Amino acid sequence: MGFFEAIWDVLSTETAYTAATRFAAVLVFAAVGEWVAERSGTLNISIEAMILTGAFAGAMGYHWTENALVGIIMGMIAGLLVSLVQAQMSHRLTADQFVVGLTLNILFLGVTSFLYAEWKPSSKVV
Repeated sequence: MGFFEAIWDVLSTETAYTAATRFAAVLVFAAVGEWVAERSGTLNISIEAMILTGAFAGAMGYHWTENALVGIIMGMIAGLLVSLVQAQMSHRLTADQFVVGLTLNILFLGVTSFLYAEWKPSSKVV
């Protein structure tokens, strides 16, 4: 069996399709949000920072309280805070939207990686 046949065997399983559908749903919501922002005239590069921070805060909220609703609410609040920083810097302070978005992506990637390493010290962070 060749390399590509082995890859095809793995990717054509029901588990792979189910996982792809689950993960794609999150990206579809983010893409629709970005599309709405683009239609309104805002270049929202920081969508990745919002997703990452919201996911991390949601996971932490669920871990602390063992309540899914609290985790979802914490994730929404964290994403909202990142979007408020984006709006404040881009619109009120008239900073370049691309630079602000890229900066927020890099900043919150580092912040969530650091907090995860502090939360689980035995795990390796990329």
